[in-house]
Amino acid sequence: MFDNKKNKTKAKIVQILPLTAIHIEKLIEVFNFKNTQLLETDKIILYFNQPLFLEELLNKEFEILEDIAYQFPNKKIYIKLQPSTKPSVQERFETLPYVFLISDKLPAEFYLGMVSNSILLTGWSAALMHDIGNQNNKSYFLYPMYKNVNDKVLSQITPKSFPHIKMVDTIDQIKFPNE
Repeated sequence: MFDNKKNKTKAKIVQILPLTAIHIEKLIEVFNFKNTQLLETDKIILYFNQPLFLEELLNKEFEILEDIAYQFPNKKIYIKLQPSTKPSVQERFETLPYVFLISDKLPAEFYLGMVSNSILLTGWSAALMHDIGNQNNKSYFLYPMYKNVNDKVLSQITPKSFPHIKMVDTIDQIKFPNE
């Protein structure tokens, strides 16, 4: 694959087809995945958490979720937990009345293919990198809000956004599709 002497690859790069809702439906069928945790699929708020180890970042996450709940008082926030989320953090999420937790092992992309007309949120997770077409969702990176915590690691990274993902500094920039 790689020629060390010429410092050049011999492989041909092939573009992978975009992931679509049809692909996800087929994967669910083939692997016999059952989605029993997502109660609604239209006009929801779906948040993909990440394992945060610094207490200040974790507190910021809960502050952001509270602000989202205030901005959208008639909506539950579905949180797809990253599988390595600590049990103590999951217990803390469970105390929030406006949250519905999804704690299965299904990849985040499966949920992206199931929802439509919805708000998709994360701090900076690659979960949102797939723009699964014809779902009419709006995707947001909340990274700028987390960066305000002045964490040493976060201050050294700059996540790459994608055309379908908007970086937001404030909760009022988050809107449902067609608003």
